[in-house]
Amino acid sequence: MNNIKKDFPILKRKIGTYPLIYLDNASATQKPTTVLQAVDDYYKKHNSNVHRAVHQLGIEATEIYEHTREHLAKFLTTKPQEIVYTTGTTHGLNIVAYGLLPSLPKKSEILTTQLEHHSNFVPWQHLSKHYGHTFTPLPLTPEGNINTETIAQALTKKTRILAISHASNVTGKINDIKNITKIAHDNNTLIIVDGAQATPSMPVNLKQLDVDYYTLSGQKMLAPTGTGILYGKEEHLEHLAPYHLGGGMIKNVGLQKTTWNDIPAKHEAGTPNIGSIAGITAALTYLKKKGMTTIYDYEKKLSRKAHQQLAELPYITIYGQGELPIISFNLDNIHPHDLATALNMYGIAVRAGHHCCQPLMNHFKTSAVTRASFYIYNTEEDLQQLTEKLQTIKRHFTC
Repeated sequence: MNNIKKDFPILKRKIGTYPLIYLDNASATQKPTTVLQAVDDYYKKHNSNVHRAVHQLGIEATEIYEHTREHLAKFLTTKPQEIVYTTGTTHGLNIVAYGLLPSLPKKSEILTTQLEHHSNFVPWQHLSKHYGHTFTPLPLTPEGNINTETIAQALTKKTRILAISHASNVTGKINDIKNITKIAHDNNTLIIVDGAQATPSMPVNLKQLDVDYYTLSGQKMLAPTGTGILYGKEEHLEHLAPYHLGGGMIKNVGLQKTTWNDIPAKHEAGTPNIGSIAGITAALTYLKKKGMTTIYDYEKKLSRKAHQQLAELPYITIYGQGELPIISFNLDNIHPHDLATALNMYGIAVRAGHHCCQPLMNHFKTSAVTRASFYIYNTEEDLQQLTEKLQTIKRHFTC
């Protein structure tokens, strides 16, 4: 991963007099020039709606749109018809929740965990109560991890759904989804996985994982914001009730009856974000060139280094630890928002707050943490700058 910052134009800018050190990658990654060019090229040369037009621009836009779907299917080891475009992970999880829950038997049980991002917690919580189901958030270990045995013991004959994250956006911990999926399927339970944090940083083979649904966000893996996908096994997407209704997702509309289009179009109503989707192929090409295994090994090494360095500071409290370079911490009695503001004065961009994980914050007995999350263009020098500036800020706040 040496010397790739040059591929990302925004990393050349300064915040005041300091060079930008971007450590908010768990929220959104920066974009390489190739991705920016792909989006620009689409609007300059091919801008049109997809699927229905027979003019040249419409044909080209459709080819770009479907070509990207094929790239995604190959990247994730699945079939194009099992890839549904979304605006991001939140959208994908809502498609599944709204599509599944109304048809479940009354008083079905939906399991999730206290580790989850709100996107994989609130829809299940809200709709379970609305449709008369039981919502059960499973407890965590003191370190904030998921115990596989806890999941196995919690499953009952009424458990219809297990919603779980592949990796935590607070601790960077990776869950053993392949094993957890087998446990769920042995109980005839569907498994829905939030893959937003895992997919940018490690190889994901959906065929091997055997999950029923899997969601991810483009903006966390070099692609433009407002992009994402929902993967669903073909037979599941066929039976899943559509969440959005309207143009593009219909086969025939009569005065009294409408029939849905074939998948994946059935779940893609309206005009999609075609220009941003054009950038996904460029993002995947960039990641594949670097190699997902190489990326994972690099980030795992950086994660160990980050935890080691920050753990040496006696006034730092670290919350959890995982394989991905996402480190959440607090510095003595300094509020995370104040700490993030102070770091910004040195050009270091981190995130502060509950990170859409309030149940996990409650588990850790804190209301907010500061989160530094690294990606492929970050270096050990970036980590060293973070460590030094934390020491400087501690001295200033102590005076």
